[in-house]
Amino acid sequence: AAGHDGGGAADAEECEWAALPATRGAAVTQGDRTLITTLHLLGEDGSPRGTPPLFVVNCHLTAGQEARRRLSQVHDALDRVRKQRAKALPKGHDPRAPCVVCGDFNSQGS
Repeated sequence: AAGHDGGGAADAEECEWAALPATRGAAVTQGDRTLITTLHLLGEDGSPRGTPPLFVVNCHLTAGQEARRRLSQVHDALDRVRKQRAKALPKGHDPRAPCVVCGDFNSQGS
Protein backbone atom coordinates (compact mmCIF):
# COMPACT_ATOMS: atom_id res chain seq x y z
CA ALA A 1 0.00 0.00 0.00
CA ALA A 2 1.23 3.47 -0.80
CA GLY A 3 -0.15 5.23 2.26
CA HIS A 4 -0.75 4.53 5.91
CA ASP A 5 -2.91 6.28 8.48
CA GLY A 6 -0.53 5.57 11.38
CA GLY A 7 -3.21 3.63 13.23
CA GLY A 8 -2.30 0.20 11.90
CA ALA A 9 -4.56 0.13 8.84
CA ALA A 10 -3.94 1.48 5.35
CA ASP A 11 -6.43 4.12 4.23
CA ALA A 12 -7.98 2.59 1.10
CA GLU A 13 -9.06 5.99 -0.26
CA GLU A 14 -5.53 7.34 0.11
CA CYS A 15 -3.57 4.46 -1.41
CA GLU A 16 -5.49 2.65 -4.11
CA TRP A 17 -3.26 1.56 -6.97
CA ALA A 18 -4.83 0.24 -10.14
CA ALA A 19 -3.86 -0.86 -13.60
CA LEU A 20 -5.92 1.42 -15.80
CA PRO A 21 -7.52 0.27 -19.04
CA ALA A 22 -5.39 1.00 -22.09
CA THR A 23 -7.79 3.76 -23.06
CA ARG A 24 -6.75 5.60 -19.89
CA GLY A 25 -3.02 5.28 -20.48
CA ALA A 26 -1.97 2.11 -18.64
CA ALA A 27 0.22 -0.47 -20.24
CA VAL A 28 0.84 -4.16 -19.78
CA THR A 29 3.64 -5.32 -22.03
CA GLN A 30 5.30 -8.66 -22.47
CA GLY A 31 8.94 -9.22 -23.37
CA ASP A 32 11.41 -12.09 -23.38
CA ARG A 33 10.16 -13.93 -20.28
CA THR A 34 9.13 -10.65 -18.61
CA LEU A 35 5.85 -8.83 -18.02
CA ILE A 36 5.64 -5.12 -17.21
CA THR A 37 2.55 -3.70 -15.51
CA THR A 38 2.11 0.04 -15.07
CA LEU A 39 0.09 1.05 -12.01
CA HIS A 40 -1.33 4.52 -11.38
CA LEU A 41 -2.31 5.97 -8.01
CA LEU A 42 -6.01 6.80 -8.08
CA GLY A 43 -7.85 9.56 -6.28
CA GLU A 44 -11.15 9.18 -4.45
CA ASP A 45 -13.05 9.72 -7.70
CA GLY A 46 -11.15 6.88 -9.42
CA SER A 47 -9.12 9.12 -11.71
CA PRO A 48 -5.31 9.14 -11.81
CA ARG A 49 -3.73 11.59 -9.36
CA GLY A 50 -1.03 12.77 -11.75
CA THR A 51 1.79 11.23 -9.74
CA PRO A 52 4.45 9.10 -11.43
CA PRO A 53 3.26 5.55 -12.14
CA LEU A 54 4.65 2.46 -10.42
CA PHE A 55 6.22 -0.02 -12.83
CA VAL A 56 6.27 -3.70 -11.84
CA VAL A 57 8.49 -6.06 -13.83
CA ASN A 58 7.69 -9.71 -13.21
CA CYS A 59 10.13 -12.15 -14.75
CA HIS A 60 10.88 -15.84 -15.09
CA LEU A 61 14.33 -15.76 -16.59
CA THR A 62 16.04 -18.47 -18.60
CA ALA A 63 17.57 -21.21 -16.43
CA GLY A 64 20.97 -22.85 -16.82
CA GLN A 65 24.38 -21.49 -17.67
CA GLU A 66 23.00 -18.57 -19.71
CA ALA A 67 23.89 -15.66 -17.40
CA ARG A 68 24.38 -13.33 -20.38
CA ARG A 69 20.86 -14.07 -21.64
CA ARG A 70 19.34 -13.47 -18.18
CA LEU A 71 21.15 -10.13 -17.98
CA SER A 72 19.87 -9.25 -21.45
CA GLN A 73 16.29 -10.16 -20.46
CA VAL A 74 16.40 -7.83 -17.43
CA HIS A 75 18.17 -5.09 -19.39
CA ASP A 76 15.54 -5.21 -22.15
CA ALA A 77 12.69 -5.05 -19.62
CA LEU A 78 14.22 -2.06 -17.83
CA ASP A 79 14.81 -0.34 -21.17
CA ARG A 80 11.08 -0.76 -21.96
CA VAL A 81 10.26 0.71 -18.52
CA ARG A 82 12.50 3.70 -19.28
CA LYS A 83 10.71 4.29 -22.60
CA GLN A 84 7.23 3.88 -21.07
CA ARG A 85 8.18 6.23 -18.23
CA ALA A 86 9.36 8.87 -20.73
CA LYS A 87 5.97 8.68 -22.48
CA ALA A 88 3.96 8.69 -19.24
CA LEU A 89 5.58 11.71 -17.58
CA PRO A 90 5.04 15.29 -18.75
CA LYS A 91 7.97 17.25 -20.16
CA GLY A 92 10.13 18.76 -17.43
CA HIS A 93 8.82 16.30 -14.82
CA ASP A 94 11.25 14.45 -12.56
CA PRO A 95 12.21 11.44 -14.73
CA ARG A 96 12.34 9.06 -11.77
CA ALA A 97 9.43 6.72 -11.20
CA PRO A 98 9.39 3.71 -8.88
CA CYS A 99 10.10 0.31 -10.40
CA VAL A 100 9.88 -3.09 -8.73
CA VAL A 101 11.62 -6.06 -10.36
CA CYS A 102 10.54 -9.45 -9.03
CA GLY A 103 10.20 -13.05 -10.11
CA ASP A 104 12.34 -16.10 -10.69
CA PHE A 105 15.84 -15.04 -11.73
CA ASN A 106 17.11 -18.63 -12.09
CA SER A 107 20.58 -17.55 -10.92
CA GLN A 108 23.18 -20.13 -10.07
CA GLY A 109 24.08 -20.40 -6.38
CA SER A 110 27.74 -20.44 -5.37
